[in-house]
Amino acid sequence: DEEGMVRALVQKLRTDAGQDQPEGDEGTELSSSAEKIAGMSRDELEKQVMALAGRLVESQLVAAVPSLWNSEFGEVEALTLARAGFLLSIYKVDYWYFELLEMLRKLFMTAILVFVSEGSVGQILAGLLVTFLSLLLAFSLQPYGNPMLNRMHMFALASQCGTLQYGLVLFMDTSSQDSQEQTVIEV
Repeated sequence: DEEGMVRALVQKLRTDAGQDQPEGDEGTELSSSAEKIAGMSRDELEKQVMALAGRLVESQLVAAVPSLWNSEFGEVEALTLARAGFLLSIYKVDYWYFELLEMLRKLFMTAILVFVSEGSVGQILAGLLVTFLSLLLAFSLQPYGNPMLNRMHMFALASQCGTLQYGLVLFMDTSSQDSQEQTVIEV
């Protein structure tokens, strides 16, 4: 019944988008579910959709961040959410500034790091240091409201650290080969 309703909603969206109607038994199932949906009031339909969404979140098929910003701090919090809620709502209230830290880290890694000892081991070490410190900060604060987002963020930073370490190994290996070649040429 629930699956049929979901399929009917999907089919309605497809029909509205101009895609073809299904044929055979599937079309019959969809038409009966579509009739149920058409007979529901907006409130009933909203309740059904919210119940389905809740079950999807519980089964971890969909990640949803709980609303941690509850206007507990009055007008200031409401104004902040109205202006920058799209940036801040995924973070715990105490860590609202974490998006700013992330943007500064990304700015450093993409725009400033290219001017730090260009082409040297120092450039790789500076990137590794910033990324590792960001990983430690993310691990200690756990700034996201959803634990899954915290894990994904830490995994991304850990893989970036691993990539930079691999680059450091390659750089050191290339440097040792160059010094060996230079010694051979001098002899």
